[in-house]
Amino acid sequence: ISDISNFSKDFFSWFRDLAKDQFSKQGNPAWPALSPKYQAWKNRYYPGRPILVRTGKLRNSVTKEYSSFHFTKKSKSVLEVGTQNVPYARVHQFGFFGSQKKRRVTIKIPQREYIRPKQYTRDLESRFQKVIISLWRDNVEKVLKG
Repeated sequence: ISDISNFSKDFFSWFRDLAKDQFSKQGNPAWPALSPKYQAWKNRYYPGRPILVRTGKLRNSVTKEYSSFHFTKKSKSVLEVGTQNVPYARVHQFGFFGSQKKRRVTIKIPQREYIRPKQYTRDLESRFQKVIISLWRDNVEKVLKG
C-alpha cells in the first residue's frame, strides 16, 4: 500500500472508540483508585465526575473529533492521533513520582493509561489485515474483469 492516508477516517474513528471505552470502563485493567484525600476533595468540588475527568479536557482530547485538544496528522506514510495542549496528559498516561515545588510536597500519581498501545496494536493489526485483504480482493476483481 503506497498511501495509507485513505485509512485515516477509519483509523481516527477507531482510536476515539478505544479511548471512549477506556474512559467508560475506568480503565481496562481498572485504573487505581484516587487517594482518599483527593477523592474527598473531588467529591466536594466536582461531584459525580469519574477518575481522570475533572473538566473533561483530557477525555475530550482523545474522544472528540472536533475538540481543540484533539490532534490528528496524516500523510501517505503516517497517521498520528493523540492529545495536544493538555499538559497533565503525560502524567496520567505514564504516572509521576516527584516533588511539587510550589507546595513543597512529594506527590505520587499512579499510571492510568487512557491510551493502551498494546491493546491498540493487537486490534489495529487485526483491522488492517481485514482492510488489506479487502483491498487485495477488490484489485484482483478489477484485474480479472479487465
